[in-house]
Amino acid sequence: STWGGKQILFIFQKRSDIYCFLMKLAKKEFSPEDFMTRAERVQQMESKIPETSGNCVIVRPNSEGLGFRLNCYPPEHLDGRIEKNLFDETVLMCNRICENAWRRKKMEETIEYNYVLKKTLYFSIILMIVAFILLITDVYFLKDYSTKYLLILSIALLTIAALIATGVVIKSLITEPTFMDLEATILKEINVYLDNQNKKVFYRRNMEWKVQPDFFWLELYINRARRSIQSFGVDIIDILSC
Repeated sequence: STWGGKQILFIFQKRSDIYCFLMKLAKKEFSPEDFMTRAERVQQMESKIPETSGNCVIVRPNSEGLGFRLNCYPPEHLDGRIEKNLFDETVLMCNRICENAWRRKKMEETIEYNYVLKKTLYFSIILMIVAFILLITDVYFLKDYSTKYLLILSIALLTIAALIATGVVIKSLITEPTFMDLEATILKEINVYLDNQNKKVFYRRNMEWKVQPDFFWLELYINRARRSIQSFGVDIIDILSC
């Protein structure tokens, strides 16, 4: 019985990782890029990253691929338009977003999922052990004084333990764990931050920050005209290229 409980627990602990891996295999056709690190993908993208021009400043990725370089301020294009410290602060905040998301992802990898179910399974195993001890005591040590109450208690504990263990196994089989998508999270948070920065500072200077869809680089567009339209009490801002 104890051995069986340990086997169930082992299957329960390993099931999440196996399930996620099998789901990826079933849903996706793999390419060589899927096995590359982000740093390797950045190296592969180097030749495709656009160069800074008079209309758009490019902030290139750092060597790790999870952040951006802090030496991309082009004075020939931005002097008199935006201060270097404001430019660098925006890039630095994007880097912090990447770093914080990466830390959360690492913390997630160390978290023990289904902790409550695991403890519940431990509890059912303890109940089984107690029930067997009571049953053995009743049969072998108290055979001359045996009462039906001890037998009933033993059977009740075994039944409860079996039901709990069955419930835990079923719950673990029908519950799909959710894991943080690092790149999607970073992209979403950078977009939110840059949108706020644009509204607070850069739209007033006819500029606009954008992030490349895979956040391999940042783009600061220069000479962007704004048009505000008052509609139903809400400002709608359209950004148009000059």
